Amino acid sequence: MAADPSAQEGLYCSTAGTYFESREDLTEHQKSDFHRYNLKRKIAGLPPVTREWYEARKAQLLASAATPVQRVWYDPLTRRKFYSENTYLAFTRSKKYQQEVKKSGEPAPAPIVTLRKVEDTSAQQAQQAQQQQAAAKGGPGFTVKPAVKSAAAAAAAAEQPEGEGDEEEEVDEGSDWETASEEEMQTDEKWEEWDVRRSLFDNRQSASMEENLEYMFKNFGFYFPDSQYLSDPEGLLKYLGAKLQYGHVPLYESGDNPNAKQFHSLHAVQRHMVDTNQCKMLYEDNEEEYEEYYDYGEEEEMPQAGALILSSAEAGPSATYELVLAGSGGGGTRVLGSREFARYYRQRPRLTDGRASVQAAQVQAQYRRLAVPLLEGGGSEAIVEQKLQKRRQNKAERLRLKMELAVDKIAKLPKNVTY
Repeated sequence: MAADPSAQEGLYCSTAGTYFESREDLTEHQKSDFHRYNLKRKIAGLPPVTREWYEARKAQLLASAATPVQRVWYDPLTRRKFYSENTYLAFTRSKKYQQEVKKSGEPAPAPIVTLRKVEDTSAQQAQQAQQQQAAAKGGPGFTVKPAVKSAAAAAAAAEQPEGEGDEEEEVDEGSDWETASEEEMQTDEKWEEWDVRRSLFDNRQSASMEENLEYMFKNFGFYFPDSQYLSDPEGLLKYLGAKLQYGHVPLYESGDNPNAKQFHSLHAVQRHMVDTNQCKMLYEDNEEEYEEYYDYGEEEEMPQAGALILSSAEAGPSATYELVLAGSGGGGTRVLGSREFARYYRQRPRLTDGRASVQAAQVQAQYRRLAVPLLEGGGSEAIVEQKLQKRRQNKAERLRLKMELAVDKIAKLPKNVTY
């Protein structure tokens, strides 16, 4: 609190020309708008003003302001703003705020009260009220008529108790929800289709879709998996383009995954795929996302010797998930496999040679790679002889070192050396 200037005692603020009794009062003063106002006057080369003049000028400006002003309470500890004093006091009395104060290790700071302008919405509210009244009265040449009910609706309303009808009317009148029309929903979903001649990775425009696919394969390694079963390549290319342009999801991520990596723009997701060299679409274990563009149909005719042949009437699931059906004419057979094992059907494993000599050579080569001694040509005796020879060499080396140390001994030492 400011002291009497004539006393000339306490802490002095040269900016405002005021004395204070304690350092806390001086610190609080330096955080106030009054000190900031005098600081701006000092920078401009003007003399300071008193507290009474400042408060009178501030009240005069607020009274002459065209827009209303609202007080705002700001808490320095949590950096939150409150637009009423009761709300701020309730927040400071909460348990969470007490824990924050205890964690800081300092007493609770005082709030900083500021003023902000509030937009005057009275004119807008008056205009909205006039529009509602005009709509209720009806425009010139128009009359508002009650809704006409059908005979079935009128009969149902007559049978319904009065209390239930009143409740429904109250709910309808108090409801502020609006249902979007089908036309609005359709307009929201209208997206610009991706041009099939446009590259997915650098937006290069080609002459045709085939040339575009060839360009993306040569420069980015992009291709359609299982292209022999692809029924709608143009639709798949448009879907991938929409996935990048509107979803901002890279091709190596599943479009059905809600936690997929997402970028802020088309350019960002394109540069990410090119920089990380991940320009291929996720197809393994993600066939459901693209199933409308593929048509696997029926498997090709693959007659097998010794397979179980069933007629169409006797066809049913087998224990091996495969079924061999006889043709209608009885001439050929058809093997039906489960979609679950499609990845294994596409594999082409290399057949192994069953001859005993080939298998023995493979085992021998594996032993050589593992540095396992072989028993060919008296290998065991040779290994024992190598070990004995190595032991003899080590023993001879130790004896040689011992003799060299004995020869290096100096026999004739000076008289002053007793050892």
